[in-house]
Amino acid sequence: MAIHAGMEENMNTARMRIWMVWLLSGLPFCAFAADQEISVELLGESEKVIPIYYQYGDLWISNIKLPAMAIANRSAQPAQVGKIAVVGKSAGKEVLRNTVDAEAVGAELARFGKALNQLIADPGKRYLLNSRYGRVRVPGRPYAEGLVLQPGEINALNLFTLLKFQFCGKDKLDDVSLQVEVTIGGAVQTIEFPVPLTPYRCRGNYSFPIRGACTIGSLPLGFIHRGANSQEFAIDILDLRRIAAGAFSTSTKLGDGEHRVVQTSAHAADYFIFDREVRAAADGVVAAVGNRFPDHLAENPQENFSERLNNLTPRLMQDGVSLQNVRSGNYVVIDHQNGEFSYYCHLRENISVKPGEKVKQGQAIARVGNSGNSTEPHLHFQLMDGADFATANGLPVVFENINLGTAMDSPFFGERNCLLYSEFIFTFTD
Repeated sequence: MAIHAGMEENMNTARMRIWMVWLLSGLPFCAFAADQEISVELLGESEKVIPIYYQYGDLWISNIKLPAMAIANRSAQPAQVGKIAVVGKSAGKEVLRNTVDAEAVGAELARFGKALNQLIADPGKRYLLNSRYGRVRVPGRPYAEGLVLQPGEINALNLFTLLKFQFCGKDKLDDVSLQVEVTIGGAVQTIEFPVPLTPYRCRGNYSFPIRGACTIGSLPLGFIHRGANSQEFAIDILDLRRIAAGAFSTSTKLGDGEHRVVQTSAHAADYFIFDREVRAAADGVVAAVGNRFPDHLAENPQENFSERLNNLTPRLMQDGVSLQNVRSGNYVVIDHQNGEFSYYCHLRENISVKPGEKVKQGQAIARVGNSGNSTEPHLHFQLMDGADFATANGLPVVFENINLGTAMDSPFFGERNCLLYSEFIFTFTD
């Protein structure tokens, strides 16, 4: 237990400003100024807010997934949350301000508070709670589900649901803050919280995990994976081909709708990506393997994958299969011994490596399957800052053997720390 104290510069006045420690059962110690009635902090202890940056000529694209926040009332009176604003600055100059009115904020507080309380109440869902928001602070009472906070109450606001925060201009965003309007005792005040940004470039030299022609989908700027903490910069790898005049499909059959919505075949083996070799993106040591999701349980991609997973989860877990192995399907985690871990999932059950085994870049480690939380056969790949899928942060990745300049007719992107934004990238790697 720590009590934080700070002294003003003029020691002769002997004025000491005491910082209070507020403890809620199950909630980590948090230090706030004694005169701060409303506190704002990240909901997830381990969450990192990592910006995506691209330089395109003299323009910058700055894209930031806003975090989930916890707002606590430390006063002796009820407090009502009002509108919020998220402000982006570059070199101290405000260049972007997004405002959300109190009605929308209230609706999100009610929705998110209810969702958190349901996840917290079920010990079996703590894995989902932390994998989405990064080691969530669990208070000793339920989260408030609305704008009004009674004394001692906390509510939670998922900013990502409210705002997709992106700026394109000659300025690069380097500072983001949240401003929350709060009314206590008839007086309106604005609480400002500086959102901590952690700019990041991947440290390893990574090669693409699939050889030959394929399609990269669900890229980070499309926000498909960004709602889950460790999956923030994940990608999905499929193989989309022309199979008829003007028609494309990920399998040998033509579907009756958009191929990402209506699965084109009831047989996993009909999909072009199925059973392709998955290769290690870089040298490393295998940190974990999940290899107990049978192929035959994911044979039909036209089944509703959510219903399939809900039905299979208790059955497989009773047989000793971990929740991670159920939801991710068969998977491999590789420790690249530089603080970065690559994660490969929805694999077939014939994984060829074991925990503790050293692997080389380009070495075949598994084959593409349809196991787990999968709509159709594909490889889900992501980079993380830890081996634990439930608590790690996702990290942006670039591949040394994919030249992003070939993906567009326009001039080559300059500085970048993540894959290019597009609905799909078609690529071929040797």
